[in-house]
Amino acid sequence: MNTIRKRPPAAEAQLRVSEIFTSIQGEGVRAGYLCTFVRFQGCSVGCEWCDTKYTWDFFGGTPMTREEIYSRIETPNVVLTGGEPLQQPKAAMLAFVSGLKERGHFVQVETSGRFYAPWVAEVDWRTVSPKPPTYEIAERLRPLVDELKYVVDNTFTEDRVEPLPRCTVSLQPEGNKPEYVAKALEILRRHPEWRLSVQIHKFLGLA
Repeated sequence: MNTIRKRPPAAEAQLRVSEIFTSIQGEGVRAGYLCTFVRFQGCSVGCEWCDTKYTWDFFGGTPMTREEIYSRIETPNVVLTGGEPLQQPKAAMLAFVSGLKERGHFVQVETSGRFYAPWVAEVDWRTVSPKPPTYEIAERLRPLVDELKYVVDNTFTEDRVEPLPRCTVSLQPEGNKPEYVAKALEILRRHPEWRLSVQIHKFLGLA
């Protein structure tokens, strides 16, 4: 069970950041692009196989202003990830994303889909990775989704996939494990319109 504390009160002008780094996008439709990743701190979803559990605690990370974050961005492509970006303060995120767009960045967000915030309509690409056990997607987020990315593990079944209009469906084997790659490929035989997404950054030994 996820036992993290609730988000602490914070100045709306600040965002709580776990880390900022530059690497290739290793997953999904936009794999291969060099990006600056802004990983936000705090997530109430708490997936068992999460590989960034250090981002769950809303009291962790570093409070940063948007200008401090902008100064660390090195590439035209920016990925907002987490943690759960859509649980950051809404007004601060809207101002932050608006500033990224004014600076000419292509902005992608990676989210569980359980939450909605108005600023998500301002980004260029929305990757939603629905999480078990409910695999729910917030109703207001549904029309905006560009890519659905499902983690294939021992409990995943293809009936959990809920294709949305104009939306790519990616199946991502948990941890690149061979048994889950085989499971994903078997599902793709029945759904050739979907695609395989492996974590290429891990094969290459990148962050």
